[in-house]
Amino acid sequence: MITYLKEKLRLESLPESILFVATFLIPFYFWRLKIGPIKTNIFEIAVILAFILFVFTKLWQQYKIHNVKISFGKPWPYLFLLVALISTIIAPDQTKAFGIFKGWFFIPVLYYFLIINIVKLKNMTKLAWAILISVLIVSIFGLLQAAGLRNWLLPWQIADNDLIGFLNNKPIRIFSFFESPNYLAMLLVPSFFISLSLLENVKSRFIYFIVGLSSIVIPATVWLSGSRGGYLALIFGGLYLLVKFISNKKSLLKYIIIPLVIVSLAASFFIALDNKNHPNSSLGRQRIGRYTLYLVSQNPIKGVGLGGYPAALKEAAKNDQEFLVFFYPYAYHPHNLFLTIWLNLGIAGLVLFFILLLNSILGMKKQVSWSKKVLIAAIIGIIIHGLFDTNYFKNDLAAIFWLIMAWTFLTSKDSNEQYRSGNTDLSSRW
Repeated sequence: MITYLKEKLRLESLPESILFVATFLIPFYFWRLKIGPIKTNIFEIAVILAFILFVFTKLWQQYKIHNVKISFGKPWPYLFLLVALISTIIAPDQTKAFGIFKGWFFIPVLYYFLIINIVKLKNMTKLAWAILISVLIVSIFGLLQAAGLRNWLLPWQIADNDLIGFLNNKPIRIFSFFESPNYLAMLLVPSFFISLSLLENVKSRFIYFIVGLSSIVIPATVWLSGSRGGYLALIFGGLYLLVKFISNKKSLLKYIIIPLVIVSLAASFFIALDNKNHPNSSLGRQRIGRYTLYLVSQNPIKGVGLGGYPAALKEAAKNDQEFLVFFYPYAYHPHNLFLTIWLNLGIAGLVLFFILLLNSILGMKKQVSWSKKVLIAAIIGIIIHGLFDTNYFKNDLAAIFWLIMAWTFLTSKDSNEQYRSGNTDLSSRW
């Protein structure tokens, strides 16, 4: 009877469908609107709609079959959210902090909660498809900019002289729909590794074609963005996958590939650290870095509050007019993910962020599947890129991060269930 009723509850499929749409909309958060005094965007609306349908479905199940199960997963995401809320309360500008809390913490963690409750592990490839299609659109638009369609600027980009300068510079730096080339690269790198999960248990040449196409288009877009952090993130994540691949090969292939890997890695460092094409960027990052470390030394425990970095930086550099004129306008964040978290969320937020990363990697230790490897590659990409940019504090970047956290949780949950059931042979999951 319970099975029959479950099959009849077609409402169950609606939250998952809306969640698929929400995932596709992640890069298009710039479609904003206002509901009363609250500013929001289409991604947030899709997540909230999925949550409402999820609650309604669970209430319906409770009424019909009295067998409702809700998973919260590990406590770390919610503790991280709590720390963000506390940082909102102590922030110097609470209105601004609330907007950041809603868009970069509350909605993304709610998205995480919905994924681990609505989507089964075997269906996570649906979300990977959604991400792949959306970032291919983003990448192709960027490549069209590189091809000469430089008048294709969105309304909020037209008045930005810096963006116009990127398209007229030599070499050109593309940015697609976003506010800077670096933001484009920060989205594409982890999304690219997520899309590679589609190569697990492939039964269609079409999938090979689409993933193969993305493996050309997305790295090319990252390259044309000119993001040195993006180069390194893509290379290190790819290097991890390559090492995992050749470690299973008992042939001379590894003795050919390993030297090539070493040479490529050395070349990538040379490209990424070369200041010739980014002199102002490199100097600006150095100056911003010095003031950021000063702010950390002055506020090591609670930081400066959520969204409080620009005001704190301006106060710290108040006697440095050169910095305030030439570099401060570009100092939205410290250009380092970990320092940004430390200053916005305090030391507790930084510790919890490291716990989230370690828990995600270590939680999958019993898994040997391809999806595990690409998820770890995505996390490696986030860590490496985070050394050079702030690749969380933005609507789409936060959503991608929590998508990865949800997927790793489902993967570790699946491997633990198999282990408890006695099925420890996971080799069939390749």
